[in-house]
Amino acid sequence: MTTRSGVTVAFALAGALLLAMPASAASLAKRCKKQCTHRITDCVSNGTRRTKCKKQALKDCRRNGLAVCPITPPPTTSTVAHTGTTAPGGNPTTTTLPNQTFNGCDETTAVDMTTAPQVTITFKNFSYSPACVRVALGAEITFSASTADGFEMHPLIGGLIDNNGAEVPDSNSKFFPVTNIGTIKKFVMWQPGPFPFFCQAHGPPPFNMKGAVFVEQ
Repeated sequence: MTTRSGVTVAFALAGALLLAMPASAASLAKRCKKQCTHRITDCVSNGTRRTKCKKQALKDCRRNGLAVCPITPPPTTSTVAHTGTTAPGGNPTTTTLPNQTFNGCDETTAVDMTTAPQVTITFKNFSYSPACVRVALGAEITFSASTADGFEMHPLIGGLIDNNGAEVPDSNSKFFPVTNIGTIKKFVMWQPGPFPFFCQAHGPPPFNMKGAVFVEQ
């Protein structure tokens, strides 16, 4: 009888553990489904199919946590025609000025990729291609090395190369902190605004390895 009771208790404990292990994952999945409503709606409004938007949002949420799905949608970026200063980094309160340049990139002349849900920026020979690009809110940006050196030789970081050729990293950028390992890095752009970037090793002259992503609301 004692042995049988011991086996019964062991099975009961094993069953409890099996049930408890996925409980947190199930809870997170349920919360993600509820909290990612705004993100999914924003994605659909930019022309992407709802099923794809939902799949990507929930996958990102389960992998990276609820922070990737703000409870309320970010305010829209305003556009004015007077002169001023705009900080890079995609802050929702940033004022974007017409024809303002970021790392030599102008939103009006950047490559228009606003209809593409995924955009790849390749890099080799001390340059990015395309270096200047416009994408829709929710687009997935992939930086992909064309050589085996990858980010170890060309570390990617968000920020500007100023008029004096100095590096100015931006801690608020989607591309911050530095990526210096591997050959491929993906970012999902869920804030509107300019996101300049540069190679931390070759950003300043004479290489000028830099660029910018403009995310449109």
